[in-house]
Amino acid sequence: MTDLNNISDKCFSEAIVETIIATLDQKFRIDDPQLMRQFLLRLEASIELHPDNKKLAQILLLLVTKHSVDLVQELQYVKEIAEKTKTFLKRTVLSHIAYLEKNI
Repeated sequence: MTDLNNISDKCFSEAIVETIIATLDQKFRIDDPQLMRQFLLRLEASIELHPDNKKLAQILLLLVTKHSVDLVQELQYVKEIAEKTKTFLKRTVLSHIAYLEKNI
């Protein structure tokens, strides 16, 4: 769980969220585990502060659909982050994670 005292400092701005969505919609590899972990930490902080934000949930969906190969080591953590969102995409993200867990 993220330290809520400094959570707003770790969140993505709206402009950054739009850029991330556009970037993750492309097919490429994220082969640096440290970079992925740092990204997920900031995504978690953002979702904790804004659990109803559909764009943040869309980032999760893009990660598990287009970048699942890069998430293998972080799949449990991504699942924990997905549990924190309160959008309609939560079920879709969690279903895809369950599918990935069965097929790894």
